[in-house]
Amino acid sequence: MRLIFSSIVLGLLTGCGGGSSNDNKNTTPSVAAANNSSTNSSSTSSSSINWAPIFNTDKKWSVIANTETSKVFTLSDADGDEISAQVDNLPSWLSFSLEGSNLTLVAKPSMSEVGTHSIAVTLSDGESSANHNIEITVEDDSAQHAEDPIAIDNDTLVGTWSNADEGLLFYFSEDKSGLGKIKQTNFAFSWNNEGVIELQTKEAECFVNCSSAGFLSIEVFSLSDDQLRAKLFKSESEYDWITLKKGDVKDLEYSEYSEQRLADNVNVSELTTSETQKSRFIGYLHVNYGDYNQWVSFNEEADYSVTTGFKLLDTQVSGATSSILTLDFENQVTQNTKSLSFRPHITATKLIAAVDDYAAFEFTYQFKLDPYSFVSNDEIDDYEGLAEVLEPRSSYKIYRGITFLPFSNLSENAKHGGFSTTWFIDLASGERFKGSNARLNINSDNSVNLLSKNLITGDEEPVEVSFEKSFGGLTYKIGASNKTISYAELYDNRKAFIYTRTDPAEKVFSNAYISQFIELDNVTQDDYMKLFSSDDIQLNNQGIVEIVHPLENGKAIVLSDDAQSPNGRWKFEDDNSMTLITPCYEDSFSECLNNDGDLTVVNYKLMQKLDEGYWFKQLRTDKEVSPQGLIVTSNTESLEFMRICEGTCNSISN
Repeated sequence: MRLIFSSIVLGLLTGCGGGSSNDNKNTTPSVAAANNSSTNSSSTSSSSINWAPIFNTDKKWSVIANTETSKVFTLSDADGDEISAQVDNLPSWLSFSLEGSNLTLVAKPSMSEVGTHSIAVTLSDGESSANHNIEITVEDDSAQHAEDPIAIDNDTLVGTWSNADEGLLFYFSEDKSGLGKIKQTNFAFSWNNEGVIELQTKEAECFVNCSSAGFLSIEVFSLSDDQLRAKLFKSESEYDWITLKKGDVKDLEYSEYSEQRLADNVNVSELTTSETQKSRFIGYLHVNYGDYNQWVSFNEEADYSVTTGFKLLDTQVSGATSSILTLDFENQVTQNTKSLSFRPHITATKLIAAVDDYAAFEFTYQFKLDPYSFVSNDEIDDYEGLAEVLEPRSSYKIYRGITFLPFSNLSENAKHGGFSTTWFIDLASGERFKGSNARLNINSDNSVNLLSKNLITGDEEPVEVSFEKSFGGLTYKIGASNKTISYAELYDNRKAFIYTRTDPAEKVFSNAYISQFIELDNVTQDDYMKLFSSDDIQLNNQGIVEIVHPLENGKAIVLSDDAQSPNGRWKFEDDNSMTLITPCYEDSFSECLNNDGDLTVVNYKLMQKLDEGYWFKQLRTDKEVSPQGLIVTSNTESLEFMRICEGTCNSISN
């Protein structure tokens, strides 16, 4: 909003020319020649000076929230000229008027305006102008609050409460679940509301060996017009005053979004609230019933309507055996027990909240009877508990906006991954190389170096890679894999390559593969002396959790879901990495390298630390010996996220 007021002053002194000045000093006058034809006249006799208007009143002002207050600011112009005032982007809670040399501001801020605001005002006399800033501090008056927290009913609480300026967002669902965002941290929660709103927080989209649950409480002290003022407690004594306003926040500011999952590659979706364009939802959704936990994949287009939201087809997820739920039921009529199979179907999705690069969705899914179960709708009530299994359930999913980058930003003379999900290459030595987000050395001449290293023998063998930058993307060839990719930045500042393909059924798939980390300095042996679990969807869906646990005595439990005693050894390398070998029951690492049987050696290089766990570059050599004595060796390079378990790790995921 732009408003301009002018005043008529009693005296009128004519000045000429024009000029401007910054902030509150009339130090930049307007100067113009009185007689343009007299170029040799002295400046003192042929020019006049016009000074811009100024404030005579202190430009700092404190007001109280939910209270109407006014203040008069006096203005003056050294030349006695008529004064006009202009304000751009006037906030809705502030108005002003100008009469003569008095500028009157009237403020009635709400609790959401608590804080300091800078109001830009331009004063002009028609010839010269000056920019000024009025600083208004909106204070919260605790006298307006109840002495004790006030209760709000659940119907009022359910919905979205947010404050963009403070980076706060809370979504309260009717089923006592929800999602929260505090600045750059987001989480899922369950909630209870008995006078004080209590949130039991947990990591979003995680179901095994997740980071520690937390606790937040919100004490509300005032509520008016869908706006509350409250204390947000992070501990028993530590709290911040917050202001939240109820209402939808659903601005999808990006066109493409990645999953928030902690994985070396994540799905990329095209999301929009345009009614003329389709969205494509791609990803993994967590579904569960009792002890049954699965990541199920989906890839579906959806239309959007302002009135009905996203219309997603009833989609049966992946038909893999691991995604089938099987339960036994007793028929109350025949007294027979029957084993029934169910497959999860995603039936709907709705946008909960979207702000900046954060977009949260609630998906509805159902376990539907496998057609071969041969149970008709009329028979469902005959099986005790069957109707409850068939009820709709919900699961949250977080997407984060991605920003595409030009390939000129691609660092040369650096190591990059993200060129493929998985590829296999038969080497000249007879060994097999498996690359899963392997790290390539890109040289300044666009040549590429990739080595396959055997960790048992120490031998290295080059892997042939061709690499070419082009206007439309980057094209590379590794073995039989030939792909063109684009370059992007993910929500957490990691760089990634985006690969999009279309399958024979014309379905589009798009993935982001992590390209580069900033390698850590000052990594020590202590960084590796923790209890880790590998976060792998395919293993989790089979109920398997891989564990890595180096022990102080040099022994280790390595990549074993059932090992209860040490079955390997480790050593800390000169490059600040750690190498583990299994099986190893000898007294030294070197003795185990000479094992004639099956052997696995894994090198972990710490790349990044997060609260949830660590990212590692992983080199691995597997040696398998057949009953006939045939030795098969494979080398693998990959990028892996491993969760840190506090105290113990769950050894199964289902």
